[in-house]
Amino acid sequence: MSHPWVDDPLSSFEIGDRVLVKQSQPGTLMFKGQTHFGSGHWAGVALDKAEGDNAGTYEGVKYFECTQHCGVFVRPDEISHLFGVNKNSSSCMGNEDSDSFHDDDDSLKGDYKYSEGDEQRVGSSCDTT
Repeated sequence: MSHPWVDDPLSSFEIGDRVLVKQSQPGTLMFKGQTHFGSGHWAGVALDKAEGDNAGTYEGVKYFECTQHCGVFVRPDEISHLFGVNKNSSSCMGNEDSDSFHDDDDSLKGDYKYSEGDEQRVGSSCDTT
């Protein structure tokens, strides 16, 4: 009997991990596993920007929830870990508390230009508010 996690190419990833899709699209891993639409393992990612083609549902089957046009399903070899950012910072996840970690940064907005730009990136067109 084989165990499903032995051959799992996504075993080093956890739901909620920040990932980079196809070396260019940052997002949050929302699903990993097998699907009804293709053999093998798949990763469901809520992208930071509306560059996807779904909202976590594919052919009527809901795998995860995110804002429309922010979700993508990709093969494990198309994602990599995105280091140096907070978990759950994607605004596409539909979590009302997802921006609560920004409250501590309010005093920095005028002092650091990069924090302002980062705020705009995180609050991209996938914002659920």
